[in-house]
Amino acid sequence: MLKDKTVLVVGCGGLGGYVIQQLGRMNVGKLIIMDGDVFESSNMNRQLLCSSETLGKKKAEVYGEFLKTIGSAEVEVYTDRFTAQNADLVNSADVVIDCVDTVKTRKLLAEECKKRGKILIHGAVDGETGQAMICYPNGVGLDSVYEDVDESDHKTISFNVGLVASLETMLAYRVLMDEDEEYKGKIILIDLPSAFIKVMDI
Repeated sequence: MLKDKTVLVVGCGGLGGYVIQQLGRMNVGKLIIMDGDVFESSNMNRQLLCSSETLGKKKAEVYGEFLKTIGSAEVEVYTDRFTAQNADLVNSADVVIDCVDTVKTRKLLAEECKKRGKILIHGAVDGETGQAMICYPNGVGLDSVYEDVDESDHKTISFNVGLVASLETMLAYRVLMDEDEEYKGKIILIDLPSAFIKVMDI
């Protein structure tokens, strides 16, 4: 069933790197990946393909080449930042996954998905806390989570990035397999110091 599906992953950084690899190994039919950044040394602590050999290279291109070595997915690569001008790319996907690093871009992505009737999988990390949820076009969206645009610096810790990304991949899988009923109107909250992962109503 997954071989008939197309997934768009916006952002190839910490979250995106894990999500892209997991989807690639699940043999989703087509993966569209998008990111306008290059690898920098500050990415080394949490971004899977950041190394001395990939510094300065475009993240989307590096992941695009890597995907060809781990699965059978068709890969489409875009080395641009997501904007209102290139948002038509959303139309190509069965599911869109939010792996971006600013609230402004995240809200824009959610807005464009809603406008086009597309399901968005949201995930975000801050230190040892995080969240993930499914945003349906006619359901509760990111406005309920982000009332204001807050672009303050957030800590990123590798093990929590991997955990939230795995939850995003799981939610995407549930949607693609039509097994997502239990997550409608819910948000998954993570607080590692308190040792809990909780599914709550929004």
